[in-house]
Amino acid sequence: MNANINGTNLYYELHGKGDPLLMIQGWGADVSNWQDIIEPLSKNFQLILFDNRGMGRSQVTPGDYTTRLMADDAAALLDYLQISPTHVLGWSMGGAIAQELALAYPEKVDQLILSATSAKFSEKCLFICRSQIAAVERQEMATQVNWNLSFCFSEAFFTNPVRLEEVRGSVFNPQYPGTLAGVISQFAAVAAHNTKGKLGAIASPTLVIGAEEDGLISINNLKNLADEIKNSELKILPGSHMYHVENAIAFSKAVTEFIQNMGRKS
Repeated sequence: MNANINGTNLYYELHGKGDPLLMIQGWGADVSNWQDIIEPLSKNFQLILFDNRGMGRSQVTPGDYTTRLMADDAAALLDYLQISPTHVLGWSMGGAIAQELALAYPEKVDQLILSATSAKFSEKCLFICRSQIAAVERQEMATQVNWNLSFCFSEAFFTNPVRLEEVRGSVFNPQYPGTLAGVISQFAAVAAHNTKGKLGAIASPTLVIGAEEDGLISINNLKNLADEIKNSELKILPGSHMYHVENAIAFSKAVTEFIQNMGRKS
């Protein structure tokens, strides 16, 4: 479904029943990136999925984006759906957006899950993103996809050639391919994001979760994020940056247990 949200046209989907769980996508990704965890998570929650502006079936608005702008989009979508408060799960850039959402709209965020993300993205991470943009500009799509997979999946993943080709095929031939303009506009948000020194204001119980072999977000990034958020816990799972694809059941279990355990404590 599409709706006019915060001055742009956003695509969204609802899955399952139960407490609402807003899921915020990462850089260059659309709702299809959640496909492996929709079924396990929708057993316990009503999932609110959407394409960030600039990607998938949402509108590509001109100019540079910020994580705060996209947090405003998420808040406006919740208002449109008349859902508040909600649990919030943000992955990668989506985790940065989720930080801004929790800071600017604390009344809308119940429990917060920050997945494979950082208060400020490292120069290594930004270098990788810029290099991928350059490969797309040169129309070196196979190189871009292969390089992307090398940073997003663990060594163990590459020992399964059938699964590797399945994922590689879906990345190389997306159903709703992004535009270069949208990717660049979203990258501006990634590059400018910086919530260091602000995260102590987050009151929501928070799970900072990441992967052992993440090629983009180091465990130190995750530890620093968790250290700054007072009511938080840190969990590290096997896999790499897209561990919610590689280890979907373990990831879904960790998210579900955190939300349900926090609910029992409140």
